Amino acid sequence: GEVMDEEVLLRSVDSSDILLQYYARISAACVAYIFGDFDRASMHSLKIQDIADKFPGLYAINIQAFYDGMSSYALAKTTTNSKKQRKRGRKMMKKFTKWAKDCPSNNAHKVLLLKAEDTSLYAIKSKKKWDTAEQA
Repeated sequence: GEVMDEEVLLRSVDSSDILLQYYARISAACVAYIFGDFDRASMHSLKIQDIADKFPGLYAINIQAFYDGMSSYALAKTTTNSKKQRKRGRKMMKKFTKWAKDCPSNNAHKVLLLKAEDTSLYAIKSKKKWDTAEQA
């Protein structure tokens, strides 16, 4: 948009500054998720996944992992590749479950949100089966 042009922002980031790239992509992923562009949010998260692995102590790792998990679950509801997306969401939930043991005030609620999204996939699958049976 006019206020934040994502492409201009990402092009302006020095390719040698991996932390700045990381923060620019996290920002873009968050904005994309908030505006319902889950494909774009997921794409940004995947592009910085290796950076997150190199700097596990960054606070922003938590933010990136949360939006990555939520985007994955949102995509699992709408794409044909739902198993892959659900697996990714569960991977993020596993991280938060571990983090919640050490710091529940920052992470326990995020575990619950990710679990709720995971559980909602069962409801969607059950409804589809119900609808199919009803039409038979």
